[in-house]
Amino acid sequence: MGEGRRGVDELLQKLALRVRRRRKELGLSQEALALKAGLQRSHVGHVEQAKRDVRFSTLVKLAFALGIDLGELLKGIELTHPPDAR
Repeated sequence: MGEGRRGVDELLQKLALRVRRRRKELGLSQEALALKAGLQRSHVGHVEQAKRDVRFSTLVKLAFALGIDLGELLKGIELTHPPDAR
């Protein structure tokens, strides 16, 4: 795995933790969050496990379903490794 990918994977891990924590704070199952966000439950599971890159539209849907704005969802999630230059 290259340095750039490691940076992206780190961001995905932080995002996964943020989504999972907020979902649990709200007492929602993955299925309930998926329904509120208009996503498949498996997609929410992949986001929470950092198994796939997340599209901007998915971030917007998740933030709305979690009752927070996009800025709050992403607050403090920063790269410590540079992204891949490719």
